This record gives sequence, C-alpha cells and structure tokens, in this order.
Amino acid sequence: MNIALIRTMDSQGRIVIPAEIRKQMKLSDGDALELENVGMELLLRKCPTHLNGKEEMASYLSVLYSVIHCGIAICSEAHILVSAGIYLPEGTPVTEELAKLVADGQELISAENCPVYPVSNTRQPVCAFFPILREDREPLALLLCSRTGQHLSEMELGCAKLVAAVIANKIK
Repeated sequence: MNIALIRTMDSQGRIVIPAEIRKQMKLSDGDALELENVGMELLLRKCPTHLNGKEEMASYLSVLYSVIHCGIAICSEAHILVSAGIYLPEGTPVTEELAKLVADGQELISAENCPVYPVSNTRQPVCAFFPILREDREPLALLLCSRTGQHLSEMELGCAKLVAAVIANKIK
C-alpha cells in the first residue's frame, strides 16, 4: 500500500515523516535516509543496510591496521565500503572474481600464483579474505591486501578473522 501525504517544511528545512510511513518502511530513530533531487521532485529513501555502520566498520579497520600494517578493506558483492592503509575509495566496483568470493562466503588465504585483485586498477592482490556473514543481510567480506614481499603471520591473520567476526556480530 502506497501512502502519499502533504507535509509542510519548517524554517530549518525539516519535515515530519508520519508514523504510518515509518512503520511501513521500518524506519527507526537514527536510520540513515537518502534525499535525491530529480527535477522538481524530492525522493526520500531508506539507505541500504550496508551504509549503516560504516563509521563503526572504519574504526575497527583503523585499529586492525595499527596492529598489522597491511591494506584492509570491507566490501560487498558490488563495491568497496571502507578501507584503511590502501587506496580503495568507497563505492569503487570490485572485480568479478572478488564478487564471486563474497557471494560464496568462504574464507581464503590466497596463493601467490593466482592472485585476486580487489578492484581493477590496483596492483596489491588480496592475500586473505574473511567473510562477514550476517543473518538476513547482504554478505560482506574483510580483505587483506599485503604489500609486495609482506608476509602475514598466523597471529595477524587471526586478528583479522576476529575483527571480521566482531563486525558480523556487532554491526546490524
């Protein structure tokens, strides 16, 4: 059922979203909304779930990077969400190989003879891949991209795996 109502805007540009629309769209306090201007129309939509929690994901990555000093990113099947220690801008499309790995949801410690690259314009291959599986949510993955000659210890890989598990359980 579509609901269309007329609302007035206050002097600071705020509008009230009626309770029936909030219920229908499953909006709650603190949810991110996207506004888009299309001609003379203003479209309002709930942000995709992968956008919620980005700041928290970034803080986990920054702590992990301070420990292992390896390029780290979190991606969906479509694009990079956040990164630390490597230039992978938010929203950059991932390669088909990586999208397939995310969809499969299997952990991978990469072999040097068949590299998987996170995006098409980088020279740093993915050296480890940890799925972030959340119930009823889009699958995500934590990627480690080591520099040439950098080898990660079992402890560093374990730290990354632990961070992926924490993100899966903490960020809804």
